Amino acid sequence: MPVVAREMCILVEGRLMKIDPKALIGQNIDGYHLERLLGEGGMGVVYRAHHVTSGGEVAIKFLKPKNQLNAAEYAGLLTRFRREARIIGNLRHRHIIHIIGTGEYRDIPYLVMPYIAGGTLADKIARDGPLPLHEVLYYVEQAADALMYAHAVKKIVHRDLKPANFLLDMDDNIILTDFGIARIQGSTLTKTGEFIGTPEYAAPEIWHGRGIDYRADIYSLGVILFEMLTGYRPTQADPRDSDLEPEIEAIIKKAMAMRPSQRYDDAWLLAEDLRDAAERLYTAPTQVIPAPQAPTTNYRPASLFIQRHRPVLGWLLLCAVALIVGISASIWLINMNAHARYVSGVYIDASTPTTNETASEQARDIVQRYYTNWEQKRYKAAYALLDEDYQKRYPYEMLQGDYQHTHKICMSIDAVTALADGTVRVDITDNAVEDIPGKAGTATNLYQGYYIVKRRGSGWRIIPHLQLKSLHGVCKG
Repeated sequence: MPVVAREMCILVEGRLMKIDPKALIGQNIDGYHLERLLGEGGMGVVYRAHHVTSGGEVAIKFLKPKNQLNAAEYAGLLTRFRREARIIGNLRHRHIIHIIGTGEYRDIPYLVMPYIAGGTLADKIARDGPLPLHEVLYYVEQAADALMYAHAVKKIVHRDLKPANFLLDMDDNIILTDFGIARIQGSTLTKTGEFIGTPEYAAPEIWHGRGIDYRADIYSLGVILFEMLTGYRPTQADPRDSDLEPEIEAIIKKAMAMRPSQRYDDAWLLAEDLRDAAERLYTAPTQVIPAPQAPTTNYRPASLFIQRHRPVLGWLLLCAVALIVGISASIWLINMNAHARYVSGVYIDASTPTTNETASEQARDIVQRYYTNWEQKRYKAAYALLDEDYQKRYPYEMLQGDYQHTHKICMSIDAVTALADGTVRVDITDNAVEDIPGKAGTATNLYQGYYIVKRRGSGWRIIPHLQLKSLHGVCKG
């Protein structure tokens, strides 16, 4: 989003004074230090800031300045700004932005929200072009999860879904934001015939300002689905040039039907159809197996070597067997001790290291404990192992659904690396049997990534960095 430096107004000694938005950079406002201007939207100006005490990074959204609007326009904008604060304040979902605080600075209202550092879905599409189907499904399922919560639980219609309003965090998860024109279903904030939204993504009923319900968001999600798969919006496309599979086209057409009654009844049904299509169309890359090499000229048959060295090999074989038995017994004892410590640690303090383990061993152990707690349905014990900063971003209520919808986990540790800053990186592969959103049944999804394991006091805490890699994971046993 381009940064536009426009005038803002503040009330000083009863007079309305104009200031440049950049003039606020470097100021401390209610405990937050404003670092830089992030951009300007239809409702306000957004700054990146940090809390002067905790150092936590935030985004602060100020209402659009009065001097750009007449009194009636500003009153309407102020109403929507306050409504956005109330709506977001009532939403608690891991894929929906949440409010840290609100306030006023010299009569300018503002909202404090988490700073999401990964840019927007619009940035990703502009940078990468068409996205692969499995990645599109990953985003659509997260968006559908957020919309089902907003629609079914909170009766909220967003009305301005577009890629620019989906932020991406550092783990490539989407966060729905900008509820400035959202409304509670059945309310009448807008007038009949009044258009508010983004034309390229707006459902036909939004243009008329009447008959708007959650299916307007389904229409917009269909437009976003098309754009993720093609790199451009339907209004920029010639239908004859579409390279989409017929199954995918049918999903988009149903989502974007002119009449709301012909669209999907909810976002989960759209995601369900997309997953079914992806399961049929998506092909995981095959591994290339190198051809066997031709034998070299100095190749000697093993049988000849054995015949010439039979006595020596006999003694070597006995020594090898004894060594293997000894090593196996030692490993068994180590595992038994680790298991006993592990089981007891789950109930006492699963993050407390033992003095005879290296940092890498402790990090490996804590990641294994996290997954075991998860699979054994000790969700709060698993959550307690997450780093405090991660818990602030994702309260337990946001992650509880992910825990509960996972039925089996096949996790393997691929590498453990001690880093220069004292933390440890644990690379993992996770095949998880999970519920399919909106559908009876499960699917096995393959996740890959790593955990950063860091010390907190006398224990360790973990920070996940995982991404969906395939819809065709394998989890047996």
